[in-house]
Amino acid sequence: MFDEYVKSLANALADNTLLKTVRNELEDLVMFEKNFNEFAGQEDYYGVCLSSPIEVQTDTLTFGTDLYNPITIRVKGYHDMSIPNPCAEKAKDPYKLIDTHPIAFSERPISVGERLPTFGEIVICRFTDGPNNFGRGRGIRYSYPLSNAHADYECRNLILKAKTKNNLLYIKNIGALGDLTPSEIANFARLYDTDTFPLDSTSKNLIKKLHISFQPYVKAFVWLCWNRLGIKIYMKSGFRDLAHQTRLWNIYKKWEADGGTREFEPGKGYKYDPPLPSPLAAKPGKPSATSHHTTGTAFDCALGLPNGKTLGGKWPVTIKMWEDTGVPTIGRALGMDYGGRYGDLVHFDIGAILPPTARRQLRKEAKNTGIHVTKIPFPTPVTP
Repeated sequence: MFDEYVKSLANALADNTLLKTVRNELEDLVMFEKNFNEFAGQEDYYGVCLSSPIEVQTDTLTFGTDLYNPITIRVKGYHDMSIPNPCAEKAKDPYKLIDTHPIAFSERPISVGERLPTFGEIVICRFTDGPNNFGRGRGIRYSYPLSNAHADYECRNLILKAKTKNNLLYIKNIGALGDLTPSEIANFARLYDTDTFPLDSTSKNLIKKLHISFQPYVKAFVWLCWNRLGIKIYMKSGFRDLAHQTRLWNIYKKWEADGGTREFEPGKGYKYDPPLPSPLAAKPGKPSATSHHTTGTAFDCALGLPNGKTLGGKWPVTIKMWEDTGVPTIGRALGMDYGGRYGDLVHFDIGAILPPTARRQLRKEAKNTGIHVTKIPFPTPVTP
């Protein structure tokens, strides 16, 4: 092909000097391409996903369609020579650099059991043309990640450290997430079981002790917070029996009897003066058979932020601080009720999916059968 190209070009040129110069340059180019191109013969490459797939297509994943799902991608090795790395330590505006990267399309439409890559996840990709063809790198295609796929956490964390409020929306894109479908929640829960991400042993054990029908929601919550926001979830409390709930209530009532006051400030939450004694972070619910904690359908947590700091629920932490993280939005997308609306910043529960009458019936059944209340399944839209 190259010889024919040189011959046709030679026939078109009348100037012998110019012809010789062009011929020499083309011969040098051909020799370099055939002998020194580091990509020659390479078919598979590793690429880093630089976008949220949900952001660039639709609000929900759709199976059985002809949609070849697009993502923004950086092909390792290849793009190092041509596009500045947004994940470099000294990158001034990583989000603008991300926008300079090409779009890759999936090799085929998504099917049941497969999932789209998340921001920072490493995928296998290929070129339909090149890059071992005079540097052309056209038609990038990627394979859907496996359950044990790896992520470039260094890249992910560097990007998140540079975030502003608007940039945070770029990464998490919670606005487009919408209310998750039961199948999506179940899929995210399965990813929690199979994926590798930071979660301390205390949190894992507390999740295992939650109600079996609530666990898929919590697993999806923890997985999404890390993979969409780069935020670690530190579980502080989950299931509490009535005796435990009563002890917490008595600690609060004693604090109140000793002169403690609670004052609500709009947009901030409750200010406790003096601060609540340990282990309280907020006013506990009254001991009752309808408490979410006593049925294992609630949890309290703290947040491990990308900047290395921890966000809890004690004053002067505000509702706005929690909302700005995007974590409550993920909870609501899963159908949970966030306690921030009544001043309990660290609290999430299953909400209207299990109303008070159903919780009361659940405890009654546990008493009559001797089965632990967290082991009696109740109907939810999500099938684990």
